[in-house]
Amino acid sequence: IFFLQIGPVCGAEGFYVSEITAFASPDSGCATLVDFIDNAKTSLYVNVYTFENALIAERIARAGARGADVIVMIDKSPVAGIPEEGKAVVSYLLSNGVQVYYSDDKRVRYNHAKYAIADNVSILITTENFGYSGFSPESSFGARGWGAVMHDAPLTRYFVNIFFNDLKYVEKASPLPAAAAHKNLKGKYSPAFAAENFKGNFFVVPVVAPENAVEKIVALLNSANKSLYIEQFYIYEHWGSIKKDTPETAPNLFLEAAINAARRGAEVKIILDSTWYNIEAEEPASNYNAMKYVQGVARKENLNLQVKLADSKKLGLEKIHTKGVVVDKKTVLISSINWNEHSPTKNREVGVIIHGEPAMYFAEVFECDWSGTCGSRKYVYIIAVGILILAIYARRKYSNV
Repeated sequence: IFFLQIGPVCGAEGFYVSEITAFASPDSGCATLVDFIDNAKTSLYVNVYTFENALIAERIARAGARGADVIVMIDKSPVAGIPEEGKAVVSYLLSNGVQVYYSDDKRVRYNHAKYAIADNVSILITTENFGYSGFSPESSFGARGWGAVMHDAPLTRYFVNIFFNDLKYVEKASPLPAAAAHKNLKGKYSPAFAAENFKGNFFVVPVVAPENAVEKIVALLNSANKSLYIEQFYIYEHWGSIKKDTPETAPNLFLEAAINAARRGAEVKIILDSTWYNIEAEEPASNYNAMKYVQGVARKENLNLQVKLADSKKLGLEKIHTKGVVVDKKTVLISSINWNEHSPTKNREVGVIIHGEPAMYFAEVFECDWSGTCGSRKYVYIIAVGILILAIYARRKYSNV
């Protein structure tokens, strides 16, 4: 496996963070992101693979109108190209004075990161792009995603350095002709996870691809003793050549580390997305074949190792798009990294490993998706959202006095 070293990102091992807000999409993702943007005072820096959400674009433009230094960086050539909604967002931001750049970084294949930085002291890292699926204004519609807001100047400066180093490899965006697009955001998901604020002393380790992602994620998986929960958009059965290699000749280092955790006695559960293009049996690099491989190993070795394709219809979710791991219910990985070989070794990707209480929040999200029901969490969500609305109303009322 060939690893690239492309930037000054290998300074600190980790940071102690005193305040973290955990959130899940579609439940509380959009509200958390909007609140994060609305509270940016002096600067707002965004790096995201794709950006089609007009509501988020409007709030970013407002930040610029308030006098904040606003820079948005998006990938120049995403796999499916820039859709009409994305072209409209670029044109809207430019017309409102926002600096927009296309990442044209030849050091990496895709700029697939998903994060935002406010005032150089707070950072939001998520598994989701800035589209209607990842950050739906309607919490009954969207994909499952994870995210966290961390309030810590040293940690944030670490990612500011990455942002501006990557900004050296961009081209200035120009307005793009775009057709009007209408999004139907009606869904059947019952939101259960309001954003939750945690205060304490949480150790946070940056994960950055292609520099250190394989090393950090394998080490995290190797640390599992009791339980390992993995929820992924997709996992390749093996790395290397899709058609020529096998798990023996080119193992998926992440997947094999998860299997090894089960061999050590940990309970391992894996949820994979079940969208049609991810479960084609004739496609070697599909979730269906990854599932069959894992199930075969579990049967052969009698391991406490389970894998399932998410029942998105039962859950009411559009799809599973998160890229998350929870270890022993004490540590969580939130990142943009997919579990093929390309993502952690050839893309610009960003994530964090958070140690401590916030991990339990994501363990509960996982357990909801695993069981297909969130039970009493829905009542907690309703109460928490009510409190949040009152708090926002009070803050805005008194800030206008």
